[in-house]
Amino acid sequence: MTDDAWVRMPPLPFEYRGTAAVHRFFTATAVHRRQVARLVPVRANGQPAWGEYRRDPASGALHLSGIEVIALAGDRISEITRFETTLGPHFGLPRTLG
Repeated sequence: MTDDAWVRMPPLPFEYRGTAAVHRFFTATAVHRRQVARLVPVRANGQPAWGEYRRDPASGALHLSGIEVIALAGDRISEITRFETTLGPHFGLPRTLG
């Protein structure tokens, strides 16, 4: 990551800037991130991105839980933006996977 990397989650006002803040964020959310069962690669404005799917314990189906977009500065991550599931259709991501 770049030293001034960002993590953002629009439309929520949560933003973390700099490697220390980003590290604290990912440490605090590690339990939730372990629940991701599948990543489906997509592109967003030419940037690498993916849909994150979590398994429903009752049905076993995988449900879209968010979309992550990465901005790169050379070979380093300069920004991670997490979008809500409502944008899934714009990326061709289904709401559920069997």
